Amino acid sequence: MNDNQLSILTIIVSGIAVLISLFSAWISRRSIITNAISSNRIEWIAIVRNLIRDFVKEYSGGSNIPVLTNIYSELVLYFNPNGEVYAGLVNAMKKAILEGYTAQNHWNILNCGQAVLDSSWKRMKRESGMSFKTELKISKSFVKERKMSGEGKPPKWTIEIV
Repeated sequence: MNDNQLSILTIIVSGIAVLISLFSAWISRRSIITNAISSNRIEWIAIVRNLIRDFVKEYSGGSNIPVLTNIYSELVLYFNPNGEVYAGLVNAMKKAILEGYTAQNHWNILNCGQAVLDSSWKRMKRESGMSFKTELKISKSFVKERKMSGEGKPPKWTIEIV
């Protein structure tokens, strides 16, 4: 191998090393951003879940209107005013405050709250790079594991309002 070929080989290897370094930096940056978003989303979900829980607890324990209104006001600050999934919970909470306690309102708040939390959880998975296909694959593997362990299908939640 002569000096010219050695120089060309050195340039090629150096170029490959630079490309690998740039790709690694891009991956690292994306990972840092994804982790920050995920951790913020998990914190948001925990806060919203606790506020929904506090609202339902207060609502079912005597409907103290000023306390309910304060919890409602704090919770609404966490929501996008244009978000459809949030509108269901906001409307259910408004109705509950105005009408007083009913079992139907109680369960409606819980169902709407679960929809908000589920939507946020799915959004977090998408933001972290998990595809729907991967999510489905993981879900199927959990079902398979449950069947193999003898647990079978988890019971469906049913609520009868009398």
